[in-house]
Amino acid sequence: MSKANASFSEWLRKRCTLAKARYREKEWRQILAGPPPFDEREIKIVNAIKGYKWKVVGTTDDEAFVFEVFNGSSITLPYLTIGVNVKNRFSNWYWWLPVQDVQPGETKRVVLPYYKSIARPEQIEFFQKAPPGPEDRPYYKEFQPLKDTT
Repeated sequence: MSKANASFSEWLRKRCTLAKARYREKEWRQILAGPPPFDEREIKIVNAIKGYKWKVVGTTDDEAFVFEVFNGSSITLPYLTIGVNVKNRFSNWYWWLPVQDVQPGETKRVVLPYYKSIARPEQIEFFQKAPPGPEDRPYYKEFQPLKDTT
């Protein structure tokens, strides 16, 4: 093993030891175990996310983004997490599209405010995020309480 690799290995071991020392034993066991699997309610949400389809159809006079959203699921979610890339700034970020008024089987236009401090509208690109895993719970507002329409 080269001296550089040994040095990095030692640095990594020390950093891990320091990180572990910040947690109580029970908290560390929870970290090692990972997040709990989705419960039935959360599985229903993930399946609903897969049924939503959207596209950007324009902007308003004050540069808010206008989306056309189709709810192809059996429930109404409060939000839909969508991906955002901002050219030359950051990528794989997310915004929450308010879809609480889009009922199952409906297509509606939804306005998403534009945050002018981020970038020009033409620099912003939206994309479909992959369905969340249990570790993604904190980043998806869909896991807020649901309105069940079935």
